[in-house]
Amino acid sequence: MGKNWLKLVEIHIEKAVIGVSGLFLLAMIVMFLVLSPNKVEFGGRELSPGELDEAIKTEAEELDRRVKNAKVEDQPAPTFASELKQRFESGIQAAPLRLAGAFGTPLPTFTEQEEAPGSIAVVTPLKPLPPAALTGRSMGVRVPRKIGQPPGEPVSAGEPAELPWVSLAAYFPVREQQDEMTRAGYAAYRARVYVVGVDVQRQELLASGEYSPWSDVTGSRAMPEFDVPGPIFDDETGAIINKSEIDAAWEAAKSAQVDLMQPAFFQVRAGDTWHMPPLPGFDEDEFASAAGGRQPSPAPPGEPGAPPPVPGAAGGPPAGGGGLGGPPPSPAADREAKEKVKTDLAAAQEALKTKQWDAAVRNAELVLTSAAATQSQKTLAGRVRDNANKEIAKTRTPIAPPPSATPTETTRTLVTAPGDPDKPVLLFHDDTVESGKTYRYRMRVRLWNRYLGRLKVVKEPAQARKSVLIGEWSLAGAPITVTPSTYFFVKSPRVGKPGAIVDVFKWRSGDWIRQNFEIEVGDQVGALRKVKFGDANEDIDFATGAIVLDVRDEPVAARVLASAKGEFRHNRANSVVVSYLDPADGQVKEKALATDKDDPRYRQLKSASEK
Repeated sequence: MGKNWLKLVEIHIEKAVIGVSGLFLLAMIVMFLVLSPNKVEFGGRELSPGELDEAIKTEAEELDRRVKNAKVEDQPAPTFASELKQRFESGIQAAPLRLAGAFGTPLPTFTEQEEAPGSIAVVTPLKPLPPAALTGRSMGVRVPRKIGQPPGEPVSAGEPAELPWVSLAAYFPVREQQDEMTRAGYAAYRARVYVVGVDVQRQELLASGEYSPWSDVTGSRAMPEFDVPGPIFDDETGAIINKSEIDAAWEAAKSAQVDLMQPAFFQVRAGDTWHMPPLPGFDEDEFASAAGGRQPSPAPPGEPGAPPPVPGAAGGPPAGGGGLGGPPPSPAADREAKEKVKTDLAAAQEALKTKQWDAAVRNAELVLTSAAATQSQKTLAGRVRDNANKEIAKTRTPIAPPPSATPTETTRTLVTAPGDPDKPVLLFHDDTVESGKTYRYRMRVRLWNRYLGRLKVVKEPAQARKSVLIGEWSLAGAPITVTPSTYFFVKSPRVGKPGAIVDVFKWRSGDWIRQNFEIEVGDQVGALRKVKFGDANEDIDFATGAIVLDVRDEPVAARVLASAKGEFRHNRANSVVVSYLDPADGQVKEKALATDKDDPRYRQLKSASEK
């Protein structure tokens, strides 16, 4: 069977090949001769390759003929030179004026750079660096200040009032802001930065150890007022209807840059006077020269009744957190904070040795306000600060802050970061704080919109409808506790009775007054008492608001200074320990006689109350 099939194939294979070849030949004849697929469309006709060359040649010859036969109409050129000369010589009179002399080189003219439509991306203001904070308590006079107020307009100052306050300072990267504007296509003369204000938000430390949500700081009467009107546009033409108001605000902003970026402090009659918050690398002497004089250092911050307890020290919570104080710091952060305390203390001691009194005070205060500083470190820092302040008092006369109460004052110099004139300092004074509370702050800057009203050149026209551009928020600064109006310290145990005797200090019109009180469980520390103040006896309220929860005698390991080099040793002995509820933040805290007796703030307040 297989052989028969093969034989059949051999007999008919030639016929099959001839049939396939015939079909292929027939297909070629149909495709290339009958259907003619190789045609292109030219001039509205389908042409074969042979016809195409002839058609192109004919079209070219026709175009050449039309060009050669075209007629050009004569266009008379205007005689601009003659017209300009005629207008110049005719002047405003019928007869031309006689020229007094030949004209010199023509003055150059300056025109605004025209940006292409939709080419400009309006730049959001950059964030300032995290703010540094300073706190104090003063008898201050608030004098209202309004940017743009006409010179000579009468200003009514308020009466001296007791004011707890926090001042903030942060560097703003103006050069980086200008670079961002240039990269966004800003014209060179529009890439200059003009500040119109600073916004501030704060968080409050709660009893749980957490911070409250961010809230705006408003109503501070220590800050100047500046109302920037919003533009009103004509719907048909796009022109600004209230342009005169916008122009007036613009001129006011340009002339008041120092006061808008660095508003001066209110007038201080007694108590803590102002100086620059501890900005990194800042030189207090340079600022004193720019501002008109050095300001005495304020009293260290603290909480109602007591400074924050030192972790691991007697009378404070155990190291590593616990209780209502919130989560403990990480070991790395704790080590870093302790190293910074050592560095600041060494810098303070070196500055004292080399008679750099301002630097000594500044670095000593960093140690005194650090929660990572040990009791012995604070003791040394307190001595350095006291000695430096004594030397300062010998050579300088403390003065009030710059004449901030004058709304028209424009003579102050803009203060910038050391060695960097393109990084000015932003200041904000918050007089809405509550005594003893702990806050942390963040800042943002508001800049004048250099493309206000230029709807056509910006990519997003809505951005040109804003007078002011709102910046990004800075990172939060370090927490700060507002200087309280009262402190208390454990003075001694009660003899033969449960409880303890405490010294309570009350701030009154710039002076600290001291009284001692006996306390036991359930008492409020301090009370109303008649004391001699000035030339008269007055009822003064020494109530701290702190509630005594427990008074006990227990072994306490107190740190005691062992050498002038800052070394210390632990002395373990029985001590009176008072547990109390702090009204400022709702936390339970402890104080011990063993640590209070060597507290530098206790010594400072005793010295102040004895004057």
